[in-house]
Amino acid sequence: MQSLAKKIMGAEKRNTAKDNYFWFSLGSGTFAMFSLISTIFLTRLSGELIGGMFSIGLSISQMMSKIGSLEIRTYQVTDTKNEYKFTDYFTLRGIMCLLDFIIAGIYIYFQQYTMEKVYIILLLCVFKNVEAIADIFEGNFQKNGRVDMAGRSMCYRTLGCMATLLGVQYLCRNILLSLAMMNIVAVTCVVLLNVSVVKEKKFVCIEGKKSFHYLQSVYH
Repeated sequence: MQSLAKKIMGAEKRNTAKDNYFWFSLGSGTFAMFSLISTIFLTRLSGELIGGMFSIGLSISQMMSKIGSLEIRTYQVTDTKNEYKFTDYFTLRGIMCLLDFIIAGIYIYFQQYTMEKVYIILLLCVFKNVEAIADIFEGNFQKNGRVDMAGRSMCYRTLGCMATLLGVQYLCRNILLSLAMMNIVAVTCVVLLNVSVVKEKKFVCIEGKKSFHYLQSVYH
């Protein structure tokens, strides 16, 4: 399975500037079009009510994802001296994702949403948090000169999630089931395309010069 993932991600292929540009542009473009295409097709498939709830849920989850991301990748990819371990960045991102999920829950609590809308928002928050976790792995690819692999990861994951969301909704007309299946595909993509590949030591800094206390040194 790991060898297959490495082939899909092009890990064993020598990348070029052309590869980096092509795959990162494709991945970024696909990622950017997810919201627009999904909202349009969901509205066409299931009506304005479902499309509207999805749009609202996506807006709230994207707002909360700003807390989860905390621009950690900026520090990660510029840490050329490997001052901090991959586990430090990963742990911080995990904590921030948990925090943004809690804040989302508090925000929803004070809104008069229907239960269906609440579940839609929470499922989309989970989806955005999975993307945030994937971003840490993609940051390692970028840091090690494999921008093409970061682009491939974004492209494959986004296309897989969008196809699952729209496909299940077309077959079942159940937005909660569609979102749940999309999240399963997202997690699967992270495990297969990111976790299995990043185990290679050349793609991750195992040992850093500092430990998790860098939270204070970086943000204060």
